[in-house]
Amino acid sequence: MCSQPGHRPQEDWKSVQCWLGSFFMEGSLCSLASYPALAQHFREASEDDTRDSRERAQFKGLLSKLCSINFLKSLALMADVLTELKNLSEILQNRKTTLPKAHEIMTTYVKRIESFNRYPGQHAVDASQAEEVMEFKGEELRVGRSPIIDSAQFIRAVADNMKERLFTTTANRAQASVAANRKEAYNSLINQMAVLNPDNWDHDNPRFGDNEVRALCDVLHVNQQEAHLGFTEYKASGGRNIPNQMKKLLMAVDTLSPSNAACERGFSTMNNIRTEYRSKLTTTNAANLLFISSVGPPCRQWDPLPYVKTWLG
Repeated sequence: MCSQPGHRPQEDWKSVQCWLGSFFMEGSLCSLASYPALAQHFREASEDDTRDSRERAQFKGLLSKLCSINFLKSLALMADVLTELKNLSEILQNRKTTLPKAHEIMTTYVKRIESFNRYPGQHAVDASQAEEVMEFKGEELRVGRSPIIDSAQFIRAVADNMKERLFTTTANRAQASVAANRKEAYNSLINQMAVLNPDNWDHDNPRFGDNEVRALCDVLHVNQQEAHLGFTEYKASGGRNIPNQMKKLLMAVDTLSPSNAACERGFSTMNNIRTEYRSKLTTTNAANLLFISSVGPPCRQWDPLPYVKTWLG
C-alpha cells in the first residue's frame, strides 16, 4: 500500500514512485491542498541521516520539482480540468440522468473546459498569483528547469478526446469505420429525441417531428401508430399534457442509460449477493435478489409482515 503524506514511507523507492504517480495524476486537488505537507515531508526526508545519500538526493529532487513554478502551474491546470471532469462524471452516474440530458450536460462541460483558454480556472489564477510573489502556501518557489504543460494544447486535447469518446455509441477501441457509423447513429438518435422537447417545435409545421418519432419508435421498438397519435395530441396541447399513447415512448427514452455506471453497480451488487457462502443460489433467485437490490425501495420502507404471514400460512 502506498504511504500517506506526512508519514515516513516504509516501502522502497518504487513504492514511493507508485504513490506519487497515483497521487499527482488522480489527485491534483489533494496535491494542492496538501502542498505544504508534501513539501515538509520531502524536505525532512532529504535531510534524514538514517537514509542513504541516494535516497536523500531523490527526495531533494522531488522537493525541487514540487517547488518549481512551472510544476505548480501545470498542476493547477490539471486540477481545474479534473474538477470539471469529476463533476461531469458524477452527473452521468446519477440514475436520473437521461440520454438527452447527458448530451446537453456533456456539451456544456466541453465548452467549460475549452473556456479555460480565455478564462483561467481558480487554481490557475492562484498559481499565477503565487508566481508574482514566488511563494505558494508558505513555500518558496523557484524557477527551476521543469517543463510546463502547454495549456492551450492540453485543453484542446482534452476537449477533442471528450468529443471523440463521449458523443458516440461505440466502444473506445472500435475500428475507425465502425466508430464513424456509430457517431452518426448517435447524432441521429439525439436529433430524434430532440423533437420530443416542446422548446424545439416548429409550430408552423403541423407535421413537425413525425418522421423523427417513427424512426425513434423503430430504434426503441415502440408501436409507431400509437406513438404517432400520442405525439400529435401532445403537440396539440402545447406540451402541457402527455397522452397515454405517448408515455411508453417517453419512458423508453428515459430508460436509455448515458453511461455504464448502472452496469458497474449491478456487478458490485451481484458480487455482494453471490458470495462463497451462497454458491448454490439458483439463477432465478439471484436475478430476483439483484432486481430488488437494484431498483427496489430501501429496506426501511419495506414491510415484511405480509410476507411473513404468507410463509407461516
